[in-house]
Order: sequence, then structure tokens, then C-alpha cells
Amino acid sequence: MKEKPLKIWNGRGWGSRRYDKDGQYIPDPTGKIYCDHLYVCANSRSHAIKLINQAVGHEVVNQNEAKVYWSPNCWGNSMNGITQEIGVWTTQSWTDKPIKII
Repeated sequence: MKEKPLKIWNGRGWGSRRYDKDGQYIPDPTGKIYCDHLYVCANSRSHAIKLINQAVGHEVVNQNEAKVYWSPNCWGNSMNGITQEIGVWTTQSWTDKPIKII
């Protein structure tokens, strides 16, 4: 039986850094690294959402977020040369080489 091709997306990370009323950065409570941009390869959008939320340590993406703000069928220029396989990659800036986090 022929396997279905994997699907790809790229989009914003788990959100902007948060600041308190005095302008001081509030660290992520899960201890995960702030993710500026994410790239995901999965079997379906639901699978991609599950992987993203697992990678960042808490639920940050839902069906609406993925549908409205994520680019489907787009691996992104930063991902040139990286094999499409199930996983999540991140970059801290547009000039960084993406690193696989899950």
C-alpha cells in the first residue's frame, strides 16, 4: 500500500515574549526556549498541531491558529536542504539554520 505524502507548514512560534507592567521579560514557565519561527512536517494538520504543542511544552496552537496563521505546503527558504520527515524545527531569527526540536 502506498504511503500518503507528508504535509508541511511553517509559521510563527509559540508567541511573542511576554513582559510585565514594568517592561521586564517574563520567562517561559515551561523552561522551553522561545521559538521565533517553526517548521513542521506531519501526516495531517491535526498531527502537526500535536507535534508543535509537544515541542514547545504546552498548548499554543489550535486548528484556527494553524488554519489562519500558518503557511501550508511551504517548507520555507530556511529549510532548503533539510529532508522532509516527521518533526518540528525552529529558528530564533531568519538568518539561523533551523534546528530540529522534535
